[in-house]
Parts: sequence; C-alpha cells; structure tokens
Amino acid sequence: MPLFPIDAGWLLLIPGLALLALTALAPAWVDLVDARHARDRVLAREAWQQERQERTRTLLAAIEARDLAVMARLAAVQRNTLPDGRATLPGLEPERLPNADLSAWITPPPIVEPARGALHPVVATFASFGARLWLIALGGMLVVAGLIGWIRPAPRPTTAFAAPPTRAAG
Repeated sequence: MPLFPIDAGWLLLIPGLALLALTALAPAWVDLVDARHARDRVLAREAWQQERQERTRTLLAAIEARDLAVMARLAAVQRNTLPDGRATLPGLEPERLPNADLSAWITPPPIVEPARGALHPVVATFASFGARLWLIALGGMLVVAGLIGWIRPAPRPTTAFAAPPTRAAG
C-alpha cells in the first residue's frame, strides 16, 4: 500500500498545465520588459528636455538681468566684437575664437540610453514562436495523458464472503 495514494494522472496533468501557463505568459513577460524599456527611454528624454528648458531659463534670466559676463560673451561670439576697453587673449585672433552658439550653452550632454532589461533564457525560449508551438503541443499532450489516466472502468465490487459463480450443467 503506498504512503500517499495519488493517481499517476496528476503527475502528467500538473506539469502540462504549468507548461501551458508558461507558454501563455512568456510573451506577456517579453512585452512587459519592452514596455519598461520604452518607458525608461521616454523618461530619459523628458529629463533631458527639462534640463534644456532650465538652462534656457537661466540664460534668459541672465540676459534680462544684463549680466556683464554673459553680454560680453554674446557680443564676442555672436557679433564677433569685443566691448570697449577689452582685448582678446594674447595670441588669440578673433577668427579663432570658439564658436559658442547659444544652442551649445543650453543643450545638455547627450541622452544616455537606458539598457534593455535582461530576459531570462528560459522565458526567451518560451516566447519564441517556433518553440512555443512545440511547447503548447507538449503541454496539451501531457494534459490529455493526465486526463486519460483518470478514465478507467470502475472496479467491480467484490465481497469477501460471496460464493464463487456456478456453472449451469448443460
């Protein structure tokens, strides 16, 4: 007598259902990883835009406040002129001044693209189309085999004191 009386059909049915569930949920997991990556890219782009707007506000506030350092640099760079009483550094001709365009002042460093989340190799296998078809077929076969194990004829009731069947003389 077994310690735990369990039908062998359960040993096929449970893994079959688990396999079918995994093959159904694996593409959703891949889509979730892709959606998180897209969200992270959008958030990085938004942070970059906000930093650019803040730099623009800072530059405009300095121009409106008539900040002498900013005004002198704008005059030197944008108009290629210097204010009265100022000279370029010795050995630096006006043609060789760096082109400090306004966009260079307000543009933050390039966006750092966020890395795509790592996908577990088993999930990637379950999500691939060719493997998924085979895994669905295997899971279905396990479920069917587990269910067929339950379909068997009912045992005949026997009594301990029943007389053996007699044959009719003929």
